[in-house]
Amino acid sequence: MACTASSAAFNRPYIEKHYRVKTGRENRTIAGLSMGGSQTINIAIPNLNDYAYVGVFSSGVLGGCGRGRGAAPAATPAPPSGTVDDSVPHRVQPLAPRRC
Repeated sequence: MACTASSAAFNRPYIEKHYRVKTGRENRTIAGLSMGGSQTINIAIPNLNDYAYVGVFSSGVLGGCGRGRGAAPAATPAPPSGTVDDSVPHRVQPLAPRRC
């Protein structure tokens, strides 16, 4: 959380100094996609007085400080490489080399 807070504190003054942007809460938006969505939540929620608009897209985490729920469990483990799974019907035949 400290990293995202310091990032927001550093970026906003830099942007407002080096780019032609309107300042003030009514002109400020923060948004993020995926992991950036989680960071957006972590920055924006404690600082709602600084942002008029907040956009979070596909974050997968709702304010969990990036912890998430871990990877999704696999349905079945993949067979070792080079083995044939006899439970799968073999409808596709390999192409035979063509002779011209």
